[in-house]
Amino acid sequence: MTRGEDRLPAAPAWLPALARVALLATRAFCRIEVHGALPRRDGPLLILANHQHDLDSIAVPLLAVLTPPTRTPVRAVGSQRLFEPGLLGPRLPDLFASALPGLNPGRALRRLGVLPLENEPLRRPLASLAYEVYLRHGDLPLREVLAAGGPGRVSDIWVPGRLARHPAPASILDLREPYRGEARAALRPRVEAQMAAVAAALAGGATVFVTPEGRVTADGRLAPMGGLLSRLLPLARGRIQLAAIAYDPLVRRRFTMVVRLLAPADPDDIATSLAAARPVTASQLLSVWLVRERPKVVTPAGIEAALREGVRALPAGAWVAPVPAAARGMLATLVRLGYCAPGGAMTGRVHDRRLHEPLDVFAAQAAMLDETCQALRRLRR
Repeated sequence: MTRGEDRLPAAPAWLPALARVALLATRAFCRIEVHGALPRRDGPLLILANHQHDLDSIAVPLLAVLTPPTRTPVRAVGSQRLFEPGLLGPRLPDLFASALPGLNPGRALRRLGVLPLENEPLRRPLASLAYEVYLRHGDLPLREVLAAGGPGRVSDIWVPGRLARHPAPASILDLREPYRGEARAALRPRVEAQMAAVAAALAGGATVFVTPEGRVTADGRLAPMGGLLSRLLPLARGRIQLAAIAYDPLVRRRFTMVVRLLAPADPDDIATSLAAARPVTASQLLSVWLVRERPKVVTPAGIEAALREGVRALPAGAWVAPVPAAARGMLATLVRLGYCAPGGAMTGRVHDRRLHEPLDVFAAQAAMLDETCQALRRLRR
C-alpha cells in the first residue's frame, strides 16, 4: 500500500469530459479500433506501448483517463521536445505552423499530466539545442552560439520556413563554447530528475503510460527498450498492461490504428511480449507479398491470395485484426495513395505521407510482421 503522504492528488473532475472530446476529435481524422480493455485503475498501473506514430501517445492515455476510477491520475511520458518550441511546426499544416511560430505547448501538457523525458540525449534537432541556450542566456546572435555561425538570432530558428519537415539531427558539438559545455553538464542531471519524477508518479498510485522505445520506430521493428523501464517494473508490482499497436494504412482512406490491451505473456520479457501481442493487419500481410514478389501489377485476385496465404503462414497465437475491406477496396486505397496507377500498375512510390519518418511503408509493415512472428515462436519455446 502506498503511504498516504506519497499519493498523488486526484485527477481534476473536468479531465474525463475533456478526454471524451479529444478522443472524439481524434477519431474524426483517424479510425481507432480498440480490442480488450484496461483493468480498474486502483493503485499503480503501468501501460507500455510500442511507438510508431504520435497517435500512440494520444489515444492510449485518453482511453486510460476514461477507465474507472476516473479520478485516478494518469501520467503520460512524452519527449522533452514537446516542452520546447520547434517540435510542432514540422508536424502541423503550413497554415497552422505559420500562425503559431515557436509554439511551446509544455505548460498545457504538464497540466494534462504529461511528464517530459529526454529521448534524444546524443542527437536532437538544432532548435532544441538553441532553446537550451535561449533559456540560460536569452536571444543571442546565432554567430555566437553555433559552431557553423549563421545570420539572425536564436529565436529565428523557430520562424516558419526555417524548420524543415524532417529536420536533421544535431549534436552538442554544433554549439560553441561555453554553451557546449553547459549543455553537456546539464544532460545527466536533467534525465535523472525526469526519470525520478516518472517513478514517483507510479509509486504514488498513478496510471503511467510509457513507450519504452523512446522514439517513433522508423523501420517497423521495436527499438531497444530504454533504461526507464527497468526502474518502473518493480514499482508496478505486477500491474502491467500492454498497448500493442499496429497501423493498417493500406485498407481505408482514413488512417487506421489497431490497439490490443492485454497483460504481457511473459512479464520478465516485455519486449518479446509486446512484439508478439501486436495485431496482424491486412496491410502487413499484403506488404509481405509486395516486398517478396515485387509484382509490377496488383489485382484484386492477387491481393486476396496474398491475404489468404499470409494468414495460413502465421504461427500459433497470432492475433489477426478483422479485415473489413474487400480486396477491391484495398486496391482502390493503393490507387488513392499513389502506390498504384488506376489499372493496378505499381508506381514505385513507397512513402506514406501520414507517417513522420521518411521510410518505405511496405518494408516497414513486412518487417513488423516478421518480428511479431519471431516473438510468438520465442514465447512458445
